[in-house]
Amino acid sequence: MNDIPKRGQKYLLVFLFLPALFPVFRNLDNDLWFLLGHGRYILEKGFPVMEPFTIHAGFDFVMQQWLSSVVFQWVYSVMGVWGIRGLVLFAQILSIALFWSLTRKISSNHFLSSFAVTLLYGLLMSFFMVARPYIFTSLIILLELSVLEHYVLDKRNSLLFLLPFLSLLLVNLQASMWPMLFIIMIPYLLDAGTFSYKGYQSTGYPVKPLWIVMAFMVLFGLINPYGLDAMLYLKNSYGIGAINRWVLEMQPLTASHLLGVFILLLLFVVISVHLYRKPSHFVLRYALLALGTGYLCLSSIRGLFFFLLCALFPLSLPLSSIELKPNERLSDVRTRTLRKVLVFSIVALVFLVLLRSLGSDEASYRRDQDLREMMQLLQEDQKDHEVVLYTGYADGNMALYYGIPHYIDARAEVFLYKNNGVEDVFMEYIDLQQGKLHYQEILEKYQFTHILVPENDLLYTYLPRDAKYRLYHSNEIYDLYEMTGEAY
Repeated sequence: MNDIPKRGQKYLLVFLFLPALFPVFRNLDNDLWFLLGHGRYILEKGFPVMEPFTIHAGFDFVMQQWLSSVVFQWVYSVMGVWGIRGLVLFAQILSIALFWSLTRKISSNHFLSSFAVTLLYGLLMSFFMVARPYIFTSLIILLELSVLEHYVLDKRNSLLFLLPFLSLLLVNLQASMWPMLFIIMIPYLLDAGTFSYKGYQSTGYPVKPLWIVMAFMVLFGLINPYGLDAMLYLKNSYGIGAINRWVLEMQPLTASHLLGVFILLLLFVVISVHLYRKPSHFVLRYALLALGTGYLCLSSIRGLFFFLLCALFPLSLPLSSIELKPNERLSDVRTRTLRKVLVFSIVALVFLVLLRSLGSDEASYRRDQDLREMMQLLQEDQKDHEVVLYTGYADGNMALYYGIPHYIDARAEVFLYKNNGVEDVFMEYIDLQQGKLHYQEILEKYQFTHILVPENDLLYTYLPRDAKYRLYHSNEIYDLYEMTGEAY
């Protein structure tokens, strides 16, 4: 049974786009605040080459997400929070639509296989579709894959001209992801060759146009405010041991929770489907995409993003070959029952993912409100005297948005010597939190006028007994200390 009735298709397509609604119910991602601060700076002052937001002087700086930041800032200034949510909603709808189109293309318009794979994609990708540059990157990568598949399947060279423009967009929207455009092309370059082993062979198609278009992609990548520094940003921000240990999205995937077990199982199933196929059905580029992005997925949670984009859509090809033969003995009542079970299963799956996505939002909202309260107090203090603020890693984003000079924030790579050329502040912060560095060494070094700490910060324990600081304000989550008059 190749397809289900047209009327049934229309009803099922509604479920396909339900995951796009998830961002509407979520609190805004914490990284949005530094992105808004970046966007505002660009619009008011232009492109910085020295880091302008923290208390540190002389840090070399590449604002690698500058165009995404400008887009977010413009939307937020015009439409506020709901504008940001609407932008994410629109991006996820486009992402699902592009993925759906891609699966239909390679499965020869087989509805059921395309529907199943796209629904899985939409549900899992909803965890990444938040107010971050990922929403733009996902669209660019899906467009790249669509162009490459049209080139291979339809021999349409003309669409390849789009790839340099995608390169231009990505290097300005999220420069750290720009090299992925070329990494994704590697399987297509290899599949164009003359690989053959025990009946397994490459597809074989002209490879010269791909090399030519890649050269233009590099040239178009140079069109950005930071030149080669932006294009090579990934080199100085990926594979850093400290970041991999402390930044959640860079930590390796584990089976310590149910979602991790599910993803590892999905990884195994998808790669197995691509590798263990009959020689006549084997597609080298799909197997390589699954293996490469599967490795990224095991290396870090962020790798799941690329695995979903690159390894799932080819599943619609083997699934389309499964024939579901109708059983004439099934009564109409039993058929209707089976349909109801299918619909119920889809609704239940969507509901469970929605619950998972909303799980921590109440705590996140409370944290944001308490943090805003503190930043507004500090803004008032700025009117009378200089503020030199200590914040932890996650809380510095809001300080950046409010224009308060601070110690550190969630732009981890900015605080590495490898990027800023001055000092390894990120490692200093980790040493402080692990007790390897005495807290008074940090206080003496920076002479903070204010210190903002939640309960899980090491300074939270010591400051109540430090005569140099007094408690200035406290709320449910944060304590704000200020330097005493004698020490000022």
